[in-house]
Amino acid sequence: MRFLVIVVLFFLAVAGAALLAKVGLRGNVEEELRSQAVAALAEAGYTGVEVEFDHLNGKLTGYVDHPGEVAKVFAVLGEKVPTAYWPEPATGGIEIRPTLAPKLRVVREEGGSKARIEGVLSDEDEAARALLGSRIHSLAGIAGVDNAVTLDPMYLPFPKMAEFASLVTALFGHPGAAEVALSEGVLTLSGTLPNDGLKAGIADLAAQLGASRIEDRVQVKMPDTFLRVSELRVTRNRFGITLSGVYPAAGDRTDLLAALREAAPGAAVVDRITGDPNCAAAAWQGRLPTILPVLLASLGGEMTAEFNVNQIRVSGTAGDAASRQAVVDQLEPFRAARPPFELLLEIADATAASATGALELSAVYEGGLLILTGRVPDPAVGGEIQKAVVARLPDVSVKNSLESGAGEAGWVSRLPEFFAEALARVTQATFTLRDGVLDLEGRTIALPDRQIVQNIAVNTVPATVRVQNRLLHADQPFPKPSLLPEDRTRLAEALKPFAVYFDKASDIVKEEERTKIASIVEAIKAAGAGADLVVTGFSDNVGNSASNEELSLRRAGNVRAELVRLGLAEDSLSLGAVEEDVSRRPRSEAWKSRRVEVSLKPANPTGSNP
Repeated sequence: MRFLVIVVLFFLAVAGAALLAKVGLRGNVEEELRSQAVAALAEAGYTGVEVEFDHLNGKLTGYVDHPGEVAKVFAVLGEKVPTAYWPEPATGGIEIRPTLAPKLRVVREEGGSKARIEGVLSDEDEAARALLGSRIHSLAGIAGVDNAVTLDPMYLPFPKMAEFASLVTALFGHPGAAEVALSEGVLTLSGTLPNDGLKAGIADLAAQLGASRIEDRVQVKMPDTFLRVSELRVTRNRFGITLSGVYPAAGDRTDLLAALREAAPGAAVVDRITGDPNCAAAAWQGRLPTILPVLLASLGGEMTAEFNVNQIRVSGTAGDAASRQAVVDQLEPFRAARPPFELLLEIADATAASATGALELSAVYEGGLLILTGRVPDPAVGGEIQKAVVARLPDVSVKNSLESGAGEAGWVSRLPEFFAEALARVTQATFTLRDGVLDLEGRTIALPDRQIVQNIAVNTVPATVRVQNRLLHADQPFPKPSLLPEDRTRLAEALKPFAVYFDKASDIVKEEERTKIASIVEAIKAAGAGADLVVTGFSDNVGNSASNEELSLRRAGNVRAELVRLGLAEDSLSLGAVEEDVSRRPRSEAWKSRRVEVSLKPANPTGSNP
């Protein structure tokens, strides 16, 4: 028995020694490989990469400063430690260490309506890039945004995008050239604002970005676009010619009155124009002594001509096509002016007015095919429409099924130009002329195209034709139903608990308060109907009243920005400011006046939202 025990112990000792030797050898091999790998990486300058081994299988962690260095790390290890097995670079576990500060530049040229965004952000900032573009695109004076920002893992994340976007929209909301640039910690601002108060607000927004230096090149001046511009309305009826409006000075209309009396020597001219020295001269003002005599000679009977800052409207009846063309020739240059004027020429042809009701025309455009049907005085106009459309849109096919109809309608010669311009602005549409009504229905390519197509239609058909515009943009939401009275009461109660509080003298929305704003959005969306809201900022009545009101509005504006970011329509959110009397409130409760409340806008008398 003793002998058996000795034999068992002997074999256990031998096995243990072998196991220890094997483990020790493996550990020595792994440590040797690790030492070689670390030394090779250190010699190549990659000190941020860590190496571990599982027998001969190498595992890498850590970082490098550039994406191109990942492959170089594996190349060094493959050359210096060839006996080890290394993973593929794409799955090797090495990350890119961001070391570069983000760069952004937003610029709009003088007289331009488009903004360009340039710069580089972190790979993690795709949402921030989209946020900036959408905030700029929502501005009234911006027709388009060229978002050329690139993403790079070498760049640090940009946590201040919301503040940067607020700064850009605050500056770009005013006309003229503007620029906001952030590079290497330096924030550069340039643009034009109408008063010092707005510039102070811009400075407050800029300070929130934490830039090391701010180069403020923003100018404060009253641009021409903020001044009142000349306005004029000329009417002619059986009593004579009447002029009303505003001119920079009384003497500026002397030439105009002389031209009118010469053009219509037997007509009574009533001058009701007022002079305003603070009024700027409009672009059409100097040409009126030439334009108005042509209008009076070309249009018979009653006539109206209205001239304002960005639109010229003329209504009347032309004796023939040549008379109408004379009016167009006088006004067409204003369409190409900078900035351009909107021309609304509601001019009927005397010979065509009686025949308009007899016309029937239907044009269906979908899938690149335009189908024309109906009765017109000259069916050959269908061929002219096809030529004009194909010249403008080569991929569009036209099927012409127009038939001959009774009546004289010289204005139909303008239909080729109408279809060429209109089809370039719609994805699908149906245009129907029947019983003196032109019905426009379909989807436009861009939001402004709805009004543009209507303007083209008004300038094409006689004044006796009524234009009914039912065009919609593809992204234009359908209107939501109004809230029922019981739903309004329920929603108003649901909004009361979500007052958003601020620190003293601050307009920055705290992170813990953002959950309340999210709850407000959820309550609005859950209502399932249209709701106009008032975002009211509060402050106490301590100190300067004007400063308190400005602070209240900034608080309300920042809450509104967050509501818009979470999906509410900006045009449904109006701002308000209240200065609360805290003289009878305990000091411990002063914080309650530093808040923003979101409430329903009062319903109008009919019970629908205003």
